Amino acid sequence: MSPNDDNDKLLAKTTQLIRQNLGTSICNIEGIAQALSLHPRALQRELKSHNTQFRDLLNKIRQETAEHYLLHSDISIADLSDMLGYQNPTAFTRAFKLNTGLPASRWQQYRAKNAP
Repeated sequence: MSPNDDNDKLLAKTTQLIRQNLGTSICNIEGIAQALSLHPRALQRELKSHNTQFRDLLNKIRQETAEHYLLHSDISIADLSDMLGYQNPTAFTRAFKLNTGLPASRWQQYRAKNAP
């Protein structure tokens, strides 16, 4: 097994742990690194070798999860923001709009109307 295979597995495991722990107190660089038996700085270095950072990976997973729930459930924005680990619905709404250009409710309406 090459070092790149190990790095790819670490990225996959990190992604999996973030998904499993969204909204919990361990869904941060320290908690995920501990779950991987790594020092947070070592995890940062490994992620950097994949041209990403923990915060970027967390935000990407939050966005993907938010989009999924907005399209496939009737979860409220408040509950979704809590589930994703945002401090409040306003922080979620701000992050969502930054990523998509639309507030979550308008994005949801647009996607529902324009779905294939």
